[in-house]
Amino acid sequence: MFKPLFTKSFSLIYAHFNENAKRIVDESIDAICEFPERGKPLRHYKNIRSKRVGILRIIYTIKEDKVIFLVIGHRKTVYKDLEKFY
Repeated sequence: MFKPLFTKSFSLIYAHFNENAKRIVDESIDAICEFPERGKPLRHYKNIRSKRVGILRIIYTIKEDKVIFLVIGHRKTVYKDLEKFY
């Protein structure tokens, strides 16, 4: 199993979610850490993947034995948020 690491931007957005949304995201994070290749590779970013969780997207990358969660957000805005950081 891969070790999860979270960026500051991911943590700030996650903190605003309600308990039900956090539970669903936590389950997805566990699933990603078990099998990180599960997410869809993003075309315009090297080694960055996206996992669909309802209307949310979890954007992450894999480094050695770690999964680094970069951004989480609504599918319409999360990719613009990603552009701010990469």
